[in-house]
Amino acid sequence: MAGHKKTIAERGKRVLFWLGFSVLFSLGPLFVNFLLVREKHHGFNRSYIPELYEQGELLVIAGALCADGMGRLLNHKSGPTFLNIFCLICVVVLLFISSTEYGFVASQVRAVGHIDSFVSGDCLILYLCAVAAGFGAVCAED
Repeated sequence: MAGHKKTIAERGKRVLFWLGFSVLFSLGPLFVNFLLVREKHHGFNRSYIPELYEQGELLVIAGALCADGMGRLLNHKSGPTFLNIFCLICVVVLLFISSTEYGFVASQVRAVGHIDSFVSGDCLILYLCAVAAGFGAVCAED
């Protein structure tokens, strides 16, 4: 029993470290954007939120989180399990999608200077999916 609780505590600690260092620190560029947007508009309103990631920053962060998850899953010590394989497929697919989408977004940013709100919504959805897949990878690693 005590060994089982220790494993749960260790996994909880690992998840908290991942959330703190991989997820929250990766949002640092968006915090700088938040300060710039706040200064530009002399305050902040919820309608300015898409302006925080209007150049595709979330896609780059999503790709990095997926790459981290892929490294964790490929480096696990036990044999392949259904959860490991499922999470690995998810992070590889999300890495491919976010990288491809960023290529399209980058061309739009070069042409217009920012992305439209529909694409920024896609960026947010991809980012949240990458966080979920990375969380699965952290939980699945042994």
